[in-house]
Amino acid sequence: MSRSLNMKTWRACVIVLTGGFFTLNLLFGNGPDARGQLRDGGGPADVQPKNPERRAPGEREEDWRVRLAGPLDAEDARVMAWIREEHLHPPSDLPYNLDLGRNVDFTKLQYWQRVHQGILDVLKGKRNGFFLEAGALDGYYQSNTFFLERDYNWTGLLVEPNPVFFQSLLTRHRRAWATDLCLGTKPYPLKTEFWVHTGADASQSLIAASRSGLLKEHLENYASDGLESGSVVEVNCVPAISILSALNVTQIDLFSLDIENAEVDVMQWFPFDRVHVEVLVVEHWTAEDPEDSRAFVRLVEAKGFSFYRRDNHDYFFLHRSPRWVLARPGDSGAVDNLEPYEPLSMN
Repeated sequence: MSRSLNMKTWRACVIVLTGGFFTLNLLFGNGPDARGQLRDGGGPADVQPKNPERRAPGEREEDWRVRLAGPLDAEDARVMAWIREEHLHPPSDLPYNLDLGRNVDFTKLQYWQRVHQGILDVLKGKRNGFFLEAGALDGYYQSNTFFLERDYNWTGLLVEPNPVFFQSLLTRHRRAWATDLCLGTKPYPLKTEFWVHTGADASQSLIAASRSGLLKEHLENYASDGLESGSVVEVNCVPAISILSALNVTQIDLFSLDIENAEVDVMQWFPFDRVHVEVLVVEHWTAEDPEDSRAFVRLVEAKGFSFYRRDNHDYFFLHRSPRWVLARPGDSGAVDNLEPYEPLSMN
């Protein structure tokens, strides 16, 4: 009888001690919570700003949380509202402003002419299409989409995170949506640094057009000429699906991607499985080794495309299951042109 009582007492003590241990661990330890997520930053849902007072003067707490409380989901309701309310500008109905200022007439630049004609050849006069142009510059200079908009009644989305160019873009009065966000290289919103042209020298205008918007880590890939006329700025980037979902876009007839060395990272996170892209034109600088070019083509083809043709650094791809485009790999238009561009005469 006494031994049986002692055994019951011993078991009760073990139960009490065990329960106490787990209670203390839940209260003060780093164990999982009710959702199975770790405390102290173990899961994105639990990450909170350590010191909200560190936000910049005048910065709202909502912006602070959008930036640092994440990573937030690409289609988080707060992100979507932030994009719609602060970073999407609707199409304009005002007359176009096509003043080139001190820039040279880009329509005389052979590299622009060749890409422009290549796009027209593939689209074959299609009207009322929807484009996405990432790297839209000022909305007119060297644009791959303006003439589709003006002459064929297209509309679309212009993406330009360079703050100087974006302000100019808004003055062009394009018949398309515009955003100053950059297409992200991660599956969540973040801030990153861009090099942008800020020089006023007219001779630097082509450098501005070709290099502004470079991700800071890619600057070493370029010659230093002209880079002293620029500066590094912080910009907001979001996954492409965030902006496209905010606009309810599920089909893009032409995706023009010219973002100075960030194209591979952007395409890795582009929602090709949710948004149908009929024609894709990408500027991509490869090494002298032909295998580098072939590797890039294989990467894009793995996203559901067929390689069509190449014009030096510009690659044309067609969706493997096209909905309307008539061009096909191997047809009469699928001829690469690797001839050097003729220099522009300034006379």
